[in-house]
Amino acid sequence: MVATPEKVNVLLSIAGLLLIWAIWSFGLRPALIDTFRQRVFEIRDEMFDYAAAGNIDFNHPAYGTIRTLMNGYIRFAHRIDPALILISAVYFIFKRDEVRKAQRELKERIELQLSTLPEEQREKLSGYMERTQSELGKYILYGSPLFTFAVFTVGLPVLLVARLIGKVSIRERAGNLVRLLDPAAFSEAKRNHAAVA
Repeated sequence: MVATPEKVNVLLSIAGLLLIWAIWSFGLRPALIDTFRQRVFEIRDEMFDYAAAGNIDFNHPAYGTIRTLMNGYIRFAHRIDPALILISAVYFIFKRDEVRKAQRELKERIELQLSTLPEEQREKLSGYMERTQSELGKYILYGSPLFTFAVFTVGLPVLLVARLIGKVSIRERAGNLVRLLDPAAFSEAKRNHAAVA
């Protein structure tokens, strides 16, 4: 069997793709996961220090819920990949009302818990939660090259056009996406739903 230039090119292309996959799977992706987890650890530790200084009771429900969500982000970070994004998108299409209801219930629960705190504490805990969700959004964006490509080539132009005609808030849609892909929030909402039923 003679190695023709075409066969050599095919073999080199396959080898190149395998090398790119290996670098992504065993180098870049684990580094992204570790970086995301470290940033959430830092925010969680900052919140702990705030509570340890006597600013909020460790047993307050808002503190517990936000800490549980942060722990969920840390624990399930490795599961957020292109497959989960695709499955979540398909699930959302078929179960939109159920997902939105679970998201709304969790958001209302956190807001109700926060409303029992003085303004300074409420703002501080809300800030920790927003910073954590921002880190999750960045992790989702950077952690999936295919998703990032789809966002910038299809999603962003569609959102910009919708925003220009006043039909949608880009910040709200981005927040919905983060909550849709948030395993901790989704499992927490599912647990609450099961407890009520």
